[in-house]
Amino acid sequence: YQRRVHGEKKVLRDLFASLLACPGDAVNRELEPLLKRVAEKPSKSLEDSTLLMLAGDYPGDIGCFEVYLMNILKLAPGEGLFLPANEPHAYLRGDAVEVMARSDNVVRAGLTPKFKDVDVLCEMLTYSTTALAGARFSPAASGTGPISTYAPASIEDFKLLRVALTSSHSEACIPLQDSPGAVLCVEGKGIEMSIAQSDTKKTVNAGAAFFVPACVELRLQGVGLVFIALTQIELCSP
Repeated sequence: YQRRVHGEKKVLRDLFASLLACPGDAVNRELEPLLKRVAEKPSKSLEDSTLLMLAGDYPGDIGCFEVYLMNILKLAPGEGLFLPANEPHAYLRGDAVEVMARSDNVVRAGLTPKFKDVDVLCEMLTYSTTALAGARFSPAASGTGPISTYAPASIEDFKLLRVALTSSHSEACIPLQDSPGAVLCVEGKGIEMSIAQSDTKKTVNAGAAFFVPACVELRLQGVGLVFIALTQIELCSP
């Protein structure tokens, strides 16, 4: 089994490295007939449709070919996805909240005009063919209130709170006992935010982002959707 897995990884690495090393004229020469052939197909696969979409957004980009080497997922509203380090990924459509562990680098693989360090990229990737096993997950709700938590067991660096304020659950108190919080309001207007240990009070709308220090209680009131990213490192004294 280990020999087979090692062989799969080597083949995938060699293929990926060869693809990224292709000069621009070779990419365009091969991409144009592929797009024509796919566009003429009466029935298109998910990969085919994604290829056509990416070619429209990033014409002549090497990333267009990568749809045939990666998994294509569509997440439902509220659904989470955890990816370990050194796994390539791309966001193609829709809005998502991403929380990233401490990292010393971000290396690009395509769908961008920015510099791509091919040697570093090919060296760092895991080339795992089972990386998505158990990657999807749903948040854990805290009773019947508006707060739910994204914190898969494998994550030690951070957790993400989802605070869905509705007319029936329009208030939430979040004790930030062990961590500061990065707060993002993605839906709502006129949400009242206050910190219990101070006189800080603000009215926030969709698109607002702010930082809340550790060892305080954050209070939210209104109707909307708020995400709060926290560390899982204890900072406050008992």
